[in-house]
Amino acid sequence: MTIRRRIVSSRWISVGLALFLSVLFLADYSSEERVMRRRDVIETLGRTVAEIMVARADYIQRPSSRAIDQWEAARAEFDAALEAAGRLFTNAWERAELRRIRILGDENQRALELIPRGGNPEYIGHLGRNAMLNSYEILNVIGELRARIGKDQERKLRFSLFLAFLAVATVVGIVVLNGYVVQRSVERGMKTILAGLSEFEKGNAAHRIPVEEMDEIGTIGRAINGMASALARRSTQLEASNRELESFSYSISHDLRAPLRHLSGFSGLLGREYAGALDGKGRHYIEVITESAERMGRLIDGLLAFSRMGRAEMKVQPIECAEMVRAVIREVDAGASGRIEWVVGPLPAIHGDPMMILQVFVNLIDNAVKFSGKKDAPRVEIRAERTESGHLFSIRDNGAGFDPLYAGKLFGVFQRLHRSDEFEGTGIGLAIVRRVVSRHGGETRGEGCVGEGATFCFSVPDSSAERKS
Repeated sequence: MTIRRRIVSSRWISVGLALFLSVLFLADYSSEERVMRRRDVIETLGRTVAEIMVARADYIQRPSSRAIDQWEAARAEFDAALEAAGRLFTNAWERAELRRIRILGDENQRALELIPRGGNPEYIGHLGRNAMLNSYEILNVIGELRARIGKDQERKLRFSLFLAFLAVATVVGIVVLNGYVVQRSVERGMKTILAGLSEFEKGNAAHRIPVEEMDEIGTIGRAINGMASALARRSTQLEASNRELESFSYSISHDLRAPLRHLSGFSGLLGREYAGALDGKGRHYIEVITESAERMGRLIDGLLAFSRMGRAEMKVQPIECAEMVRAVIREVDAGASGRIEWVVGPLPAIHGDPMMILQVFVNLIDNAVKFSGKKDAPRVEIRAERTESGHLFSIRDNGAGFDPLYAGKLFGVFQRLHRSDEFEGTGIGLAIVRRVVSRHGGETRGEGCVGEGATFCFSVPDSSAERKS
């Protein structure tokens, strides 16, 4: 069952339960209303008996038609209440008590009818006392009925409270239970999905998330599996394409070296052997051919180096970047006659392929020295900082810089943002940097402005061993 269906089912169960409990409350309210009517009838009986007693006492002391009218009015109300009580009290004991009240009431009525004809004061007093005793007995019976009604009312109240508690407890129980079931389902599904994503992050492209449920979490798992399959197919195709491209580049570069050597060698031989037979323009042509062949040779060497960086097997091990950078600076600074001001911050130890990382530092530091060489006070800063996932290195110079609009071309193969007569180079160095950093799982970027220098950054993420530590 899907999570949405579970929630909707819980909602409808709660609604159905609420309707059922509403019916129970209505039935309980109807019963409570009957109890209230029973109590009102008993109160009316008690009040009319008291009124009859008062009217009788008035008549005995001062016989008058007014006292008889009051007596008869109270008696009529008493009879009406007693008749109503007969419809409301259905229990055998209750009906027996009502019959006692009716019998005693009838005796009182007969006593009232005999009092005017009695004449003898003692006889009248005797009738009055009997009527008084009957009235007190009626009041006692009414008191017993009132107590019984009170108990019924108390029982109804307890039942109403029980129904209310049952309703709240049931609704809360259903909501909590359904929430727990949904939570467990979601947590179990998300745990499975996160475990699968962790496997994907480790590079296990063949892993698939086990999907059993047919709910929304299962749909997400199947969608992720579908994307993983598509990515795996795409990755396989891309790897095959890259291997073919690298093989093609390597073959072409390697195959071009032989004719290029012939071109360079024979043009040089032609310049030396027939120098006397050539005029100035001819010698210039020979020089152009020789220089172009040499430049083509450097481009082919760069292309081969770029291809090797993509095909070479990585040998990951700890690297002391501070020591590596100091070695590169010593070599570069010797060729720059010590003109460069070096600012090197603390550099961390990382995990990677030492030869590849060394190539990254060599290319970036060479670029910084080359493009700041025309400054009166060239300055190169090398720093590193800790990030959430690894380390970020930066090499900054105060040299020629570049137009930020063309920053996207910096790391392309054979991409140059300066003329070859301004700064020498093949345009392959930064492409090698990006390829090496990418193979280590990092990123590269360049920032700069014309005449204000440039900053090149690359990141190296932590290895699994560094993350565990």
